[in-house]
Amino acid sequence: VSFRTGYDIYAGQPYLAREERFVLIDLGVHVLDVARVFLGEVEHLSAELQRRNPNAAGEDTATMLLRHKSGAVSTVECTYGSRRVPDSFPETLVEIEGDSGAIVSRIGSRIEITVNGEMTVTEADPVVHPWAERPWHVAQDSVLRTCRHMLERVKAGKPADTSAEDNLKTFALVEAAYEKAGKVKPLV
Repeated sequence: VSFRTGYDIYAGQPYLAREERFVLIDLGVHVLDVARVFLGEVEHLSAELQRRNPNAAGEDTATMLLRHKSGAVSTVECTYGSRRVPDSFPETLVEIEGDSGAIVSRIGSRIEITVNGEMTVTEADPVVHPWAERPWHVAQDSVLRTCRHMLERVKAGKPADTSAEDNLKTFALVEAAYEKAGKVKPLV
């Protein structure tokens, strides 16, 4: 699971440059949540953090290795220091390989699903609502759908798919990543 961008996040949110705990709190929590949704709960995590922007107080790059209770192993990476072109901002890219296939999300909301050597492609670009604009429409549509879902569930007297309890499980992974990264010892 990857969210890598060189987009100038500081231009619209200059306070982020002063945050000592930065990319994991701002972005990593969402990317870790995606890993949990697709691969299940995490039983082991290791992390490396890096500050590439000298003007940022905290880390702007994080790479985590997760072992899930399902037996899957995943890498989760997030950075505001990417230099790749084209820039995937604000999309989260996912690649999952299983025993008989794979699912890959590409830049432009293109989803490739391979099963037993046969690939199908779906263009999954969300609607650009009249009040939204590219490239933000990806996040704006997601927030709209989440709010609609929660309202529908409240009206039905049922719990929503997103809960404070579940969010705390993801936040615990953020805290674990900071803890694990702080305990890394050099090999030499």
